[in-house]
Amino acid sequence: MKKIFNILAAGLMSVFALISCAEKEIVTYVPDNVVDPVLDELSTPEGGFVLVEGENFATLTFSPVDFGIATAARYTAYVDINEDFSSKMSLGNTTTDTVGITVSANTLNNALITLNCEAGVPVTVYFRIEAEMMGESSTVETVEALVSNTISSDITPFDAEKVYEMVYVTGAPWGWPAAPWDPNAVAHLFSYAEDEENYVGVIDFGADCADYGFKITGATNWDNGNWGSGTMTSTEPEAPSITLWNDGGSGNITNYSTYRYYSFHFVKSTLTLNMNRGFNSVKVAGDFNGWTTGDANTDEMIQIRSNGKFYIDLDITAAGGFKFILDVDAEQPIWIGTGEGENGVGIGTGDNIQITEPGQYRFYLDLNDWENPTYSLSTADYGQPVE
Repeated sequence: MKKIFNILAAGLMSVFALISCAEKEIVTYVPDNVVDPVLDELSTPEGGFVLVEGENFATLTFSPVDFGIATAARYTAYVDINEDFSSKMSLGNTTTDTVGITVSANTLNNALITLNCEAGVPVTVYFRIEAEMMGESSTVETVEALVSNTISSDITPFDAEKVYEMVYVTGAPWGWPAAPWDPNAVAHLFSYAEDEENYVGVIDFGADCADYGFKITGATNWDNGNWGSGTMTSTEPEAPSITLWNDGGSGNITNYSTYRYYSFHFVKSTLTLNMNRGFNSVKVAGDFNGWTTGDANTDEMIQIRSNGKFYIDLDITAAGGFKFILDVDAEQPIWIGTGEGENGVGIGTGDNIQITEPGQYRFYLDLNDWENPTYSLSTADYGQPVE
């Protein structure tokens, strides 16, 4: 017998009705009768957990919630370094109470990085489960989630780059020439805002594949968003903004073919793709090379497809300043100098960035967030494999 929820108490969120297609059956939700889930304690090793990249951290097991009425539930595991969970991070969810929620070391480590935990330093971490009432296809938002007990453990995170939610850019330029349009050979736009709504990034279309078109997907397949061009999309070359379709029959996006690199901002709810700027090269010049820009292949940075950053390894023989340059061979190249915030840079603005000690450095430039670009230098990464 199919049942649906109706709210019975006007202005209150405590009474619901399940109404049968054949007869009306009133089922009352009474908040005082609920039973919260109970999260099992972790078997913490002496000295606490030390996270290891690529391994599982633990499976969080718990007793089932009881809302006092027959209904499904969704369980979400949360972690925080604050006992009041004021900055909680999700670790995953499930709709069954029998198998628990398995948390990988990478997932937990990424949450701790977001919470500004220092690699290699133990920190007291708190966990809890929140259970939400489920309707036929979504949570019942008018019923508050039921919260389990809190457990804690000392955990030591490992050093890793933060991973952001992303969407995928796929087409002929990636996987070329062996596997064009392979959904696993993709570029990425990242949710630096961590809102699963705004995605930004710089995409490398390659020197030879810029005219073949592309699409954006929500995963490395065609089943979770297949966003391409449609009748509402502008066909204007280099359009500052276009609106995409979420339809398997949508066409390839072919507006952008003048430059090798493009900075994009994709808004998921409106399927709007905004183009910030196109450019063909990123280079470095400074006191270390007499501020010469060299020929087309000198000191040119390479993009790392997995994270969209540009990099180059350089031997710096003396302390001094430098800047990054976009399109050095253009009539009006764009110089990138100091900017706001830690390691911030300014596109078209700023003073020289200073290197205080000579040495062998890997230079990184992150232009994914076009409004807030950053750079970093690493002696440890110099000469190391990138991907």
